[in-house]
Formats: sequence, C-alpha cells, structure tokens
Amino acid sequence: MESICSFLVCSGLFLAIAMILCLKGKNLGRRTKKLPPGPPGWPIIGNIFDLGTEPHRALQELKLKYGPVLRLRLGSMDTVVIQSAKAAAQLLKNHDASFCDRKPLDEMFFAGSETTSAATEWAMAELLRKPEAMRKVKEELNEVVGENRNVEERDIEKLPYLQAVVKEALRLHPSVPLLVPRNTMQDTNFMGYHIAKDTQVFVNAWAIGRDPDSWEDPLTFKPERFLGSNIDYKGQNFELIPFGSGRRICIGMLLAQRVLLLSLASLIHCFDWELDKD
Repeated sequence: MESICSFLVCSGLFLAIAMILCLKGKNLGRRTKKLPPGPPGWPIIGNIFDLGTEPHRALQELKLKYGPVLRLRLGSMDTVVIQSAKAAAQLLKNHDASFCDRKPLDEMFFAGSETTSAATEWAMAELLRKPEAMRKVKEELNEVVGENRNVEERDIEKLPYLQAVVKEALRLHPSVPLLVPRNTMQDTNFMGYHIAKDTQVFVNAWAIGRDPDSWEDPLTFKPERFLGSNIDYKGQNFELIPFGSGRRICIGMLLAQRVLLLSLASLIHCFDWELDKD
C-alpha cells in the first residue's frame, strides 16, 4: 500500500514539474518573438478595465502611446487592435485569409441593419449642426427631384452632395466602431510582429476615420472633402471602412447603402429642418 501511495505522489510531482517546464518553455518561446506593444494587464482579467464604457475611444487613446497595432489581453483571450489605414490595408489585403475565422452570418446582417438607422440619425444630427450643409442638400434635391414628386432610387446617382454627406457621416460615426471581430487561423507574421493562432483581432474603424494621418481636419463634418474624390466605403479605401473589407465585409452593405441614401433624401426633401433657436 505504501509503495502505491509513493508511486502516486511521485507521478503527481513528475506531472506537475513537466507542466511547469512546458508552460515556461511556451512563455519563453513567445518572449523571444516580437509581439505588438500594449499596456500591462492585471492577472486573470488582463486589460478589460482599460477599455472603459466606450472601447473605441479608449483604444484610440492607447494608440497615441503604443502605435497603430496594439496588443491586449482580455481575460484569457489574446487580442490585437488595428488602428490606422496602413495597418488595416496590410491586414485586409495581405493577411485576409489568415485572419478570417468567421462568426455566424447574422452578426454581419445585424451590422448592416444597425448602420441604416444609426447613420441616418447621425447624418441628420450633423446637418442640423451645419445649416449650410443642410441647405446644399435641400437645393440639390429640389433641382434634381423638384417639389411635385417623391425621391426615387433612380435619383440617387444624380445627388453627389447627398452621397458625400453619407460618406462623411459614416467616416465620423461608423455604426459598428470596431467592426466584426476576426480570429487568426494560424501563427502569422504581421508587420514584423508575431500574432499567435486564435488571437482575436479588431479593426477600429472609428479611430481610422478620425486619423489625422489620413484626413485633413478629421474632427470636422465636411462633406465637401468627398466631392470629386474616388474614396468610397466599399472596402477598397482603407481610410474609410465602416462596413469592413475583404472576406469579412458586411454582406448587408449594398442594402444598407440604398436604404440610407433614400431615407435621408426623403427626410430632407419632404420636410424643413432646423434646430430650435430657444
């Protein structure tokens, strides 16, 4: 009996030592590889408290210290956040397949439907704060549509200022600020950093849309910046990606675009809007 107990104790100690050595070896291996910079985290919970109530804003602040490729640990989940157009282009053009572990499609349908209502509200709010821009949209609608009929879908392509207003609203106020998350399918070298398999990856479209490296006067609502510009939100211009890009682009984008443009045009065409002066 004593021999059996001794054997079990020795076996348990051996397994414990083996596990400790394996974990140390794994951590040592990770430390020898260059990881993205990021703030130190707490035991167990990691950096969860660093995100606050508005993670996209908190992450933008962390970018100022750690740069456009940020590493966090959210609980037990390794996380990387992309926060510049250049880094987003590298991810979505060159590493799309490696960072494309998909979640259910309904999540992307939700992003598209959520964009329609939220972007309409934000566009109206910005136009109400900029009466001159509201006046330009109204004049364009009266010139193209007239006052005796309703706006139709065929009118939209003849309304460049309205389209510019929508682009500017989506630049400043993407409805899904961190887009739909991705997961790495394999260990990947990304911009010189080691990104381990099963790392969660967010793209901070909100921060990218307000990045002074990509936009002049980025915090100002200025639809004119898109007039005569080829920049669009369909996933090819990485400074403007409210619907994402690549394999994870929002599959409801085209429907959201049509509904958003038509609903905004109808609201402005049918009613006169202004803020209460009181």
